[in-house]
Amino acid sequence: MTTQIIGSRKEKSLWTLDEVLMTPAEIAEHEKAGQRNVPTGDPAQTKTGGNAGTTASLNFQIEPDAIKRFEQVGLIPKDVIVLPGKNYPNYSYDALGVGMYRLGETEKVKQVAQALRINYTNTAQEQTSGRKYLGEMNWNNALKMNLSLGGFALPTREFVDFYNLLKDGKTGKAEVRNLEGDVVKKDKLAEVLDEISKVRNPYRSEWFDADFKFLDASGNVDKTKQGKFYMLRKHILKNGILISSDKVELVDANYISGSDCNVDSYSFTEYGLATKQGNDFTYWYPRKDNNSVARFDAISVGAIFNCVRYPSNSYSSLGVRFASPIGRASASKIGGQKWKKNYQ
Repeated sequence: MTTQIIGSRKEKSLWTLDEVLMTPAEIAEHEKAGQRNVPTGDPAQTKTGGNAGTTASLNFQIEPDAIKRFEQVGLIPKDVIVLPGKNYPNYSYDALGVGMYRLGETEKVKQVAQALRINYTNTAQEQTSGRKYLGEMNWNNALKMNLSLGGFALPTREFVDFYNLLKDGKTGKAEVRNLEGDVVKKDKLAEVLDEISKVRNPYRSEWFDADFKFLDASGNVDKTKQGKFYMLRKHILKNGILISSDKVELVDANYISGSDCNVDSYSFTEYGLATKQGNDFTYWYPRKDNNSVARFDAISVGAIFNCVRYPSNSYSSLGVRFASPIGRASASKIGGQKWKKNYQ
């Protein structure tokens, strides 16, 4: 099967370095980006369990710049896992490419980091792959870095889908492909999953695109903490400042909100918070302090889906994973065939 290439489209510029210095017209266009993630494919009629949603077709049109975006951050197509699009009752996203490794130093990364005045040198190393990656970045800088490179940090729902895809692929319950179109071997999937969540040293961690805030009726942060409680996600850059383009009101009864516990990764809501105890990893529920964001931590004492820690935190092993849209879903199905690279 030959990959179909999308021609020039207005939203193509939404995922370039130009996001750092957008014109008013570009900002207005970018703020519509929340609608760009509605899949156009033929969704499958089966669910993988829990709140996993329906999976869109694996056949899609690769955007001309999709592979280049990954290559500029040191990820060739075989280093990129295809996360199929998902349909939830109130939320959808199209097919994504997700790096097998956390963001590391490249010449392009260095240029962007220097422009943003943040760290651009590798400070940690993944154990099995030996890949080095950037640490010493707080939450704001990690999100700005990925956005400025044409990608983004994973929101919590997308991360959980990525985690479950790795887990299902490792056990043979799902077929996982890379951006070459090849099936990723089980031992490789196990390596990526272990690097994220295996209970061992050294410490590893990565940021998510999720911020927890009380907002007043005008949408401003409510310092009195008397307003409604929200998850802010899908951030964009506006004049160099992170702005949430999507928010979800969090109601305590709809997710585990009163105690930290071990959870089932298939139980997460469509916005990416746990609803059921299990044995996949520890879950620290969002704190209502107007100063908590989300990340995943793994060390010898546990693996933690962490919605407690502060955006100002910065450690040598705390990095970020690069993800990016790879194309619009199409109506036909891949039928188990490999898609062929066809890009310039």
